[in-house]
Amino acid sequence: MVSLMDLGTMISPIPASYLINIVGRKMVINATALMFIAASLLTVFAKAMWYIYIARLLAGMGKGIAFGVIPVYLTEIAQLNLRGTMGSLFITAVSIGTLYGYVIGASLSYQGVNIANLVVAILFLTVGWLLPETPFYLLMKGKDKEAEKNLSILRHTHRGAASVKAEMEQVTAAIESCKNGKARFIDIATSKSRRRALLIVIVTSSIQRLSGISPVLAYGPSILPPTGGGLKPDIYLVIFGVVLTVVNYLGAVLCETSGRKRLMLYSASSAGIVNFIFAVYFTLGTNGIDTSSFTWLPYLCLLLYGVTWSLGLGIMPPFLPSELYPTNVKSYASSISAIILGLTSFGVNKAFGEVYVMHGGMEAMFYFFGSCSFLFSIFCVYFVIETKGKTYQEIETILKETVGEEEIELQLEESNKL
Repeated sequence: MVSLMDLGTMISPIPASYLINIVGRKMVINATALMFIAASLLTVFAKAMWYIYIARLLAGMGKGIAFGVIPVYLTEIAQLNLRGTMGSLFITAVSIGTLYGYVIGASLSYQGVNIANLVVAILFLTVGWLLPETPFYLLMKGKDKEAEKNLSILRHTHRGAASVKAEMEQVTAAIESCKNGKARFIDIATSKSRRRALLIVIVTSSIQRLSGISPVLAYGPSILPPTGGGLKPDIYLVIFGVVLTVVNYLGAVLCETSGRKRLMLYSASSAGIVNFIFAVYFTLGTNGIDTSSFTWLPYLCLLLYGVTWSLGLGIMPPFLPSELYPTNVKSYASSISAIILGLTSFGVNKAFGEVYVMHGGMEAMFYFFGSCSFLFSIFCVYFVIETKGKTYQEIETILKETVGEEEIELQLEESNKL
């Protein structure tokens, strides 16, 4: 039941990556509201278990579309110096939704929770149509006047402003550079530099879940001891939701000053330390050592984990594909990221559930989460590139230089001249 939502997350991103180039980013985003409304209605009127199975699957499909499309939308409407902040705010909004779920879960009945979720989905369907379509998409479709109008709305200035014209030229140039051939899904890996970018996307998307956030969100009350924190576990999860939201926002701001790579490195290494502390605590309990004087430790670790994970690992992976790939294929790269998120979340939740229910010990999983976090720190140092404040052309040049592609192109140019 827990993992079924992640299965839905793996189904929808690829169809969505095609649809956003056909009907637009705005239309596809608004379609998710219908999925969430259907999921909530199925749970409200459920008469058998299969109602809830379908509801979980539909909710996961909506989540998959959101994680694949919204980062593309946000990075396309953002100014260059705010692109990272805008992309990161998506995860901040996800944290607000998580907090909302914890609050209503702690205070309402089962049916009350379902109705509260239904209200949010209906509100989103009502106001979602006010979103402006991205200038990128409109220019791709040859709707220049509408693109200029939307860009002026997004920048809060008049259509004839010099800044709007300059940005229109930049967007047009970026789109023209992609028009040499029709974009295909395979284009995300047709060169060494793009395969390097794909490796970064896959590993960063995997570590977001392999660092342990999925079980913490899904099994939080079961992980914590019943006493020791001074408050009920449900209340600590509400506090955890607040921590996620606040630190996600802080990370969204810091990624434009400290940089994406540095934040991910700090986040992964510190999350690894917290995971190992969790693991040692559960190891002591499994081996029969009295931990009654340390029952406060898991509560402290929960809050510290919220801080360390949210600062970098929680916000960077979903929007990195939109920075590492050109306009015509970024939707495909984002869909891969969303699928990897769903796949790793599905696997981790399933494995954690099996370990917890069948064996009663969780320390092995937290050792695994800590090891994955530390291994990613090494990967981050040697493979992840910094994208802060750079245009796609500059990012592409860096990727080509890292794999030696730039030198080959220069040699070909020289030989052609000769």
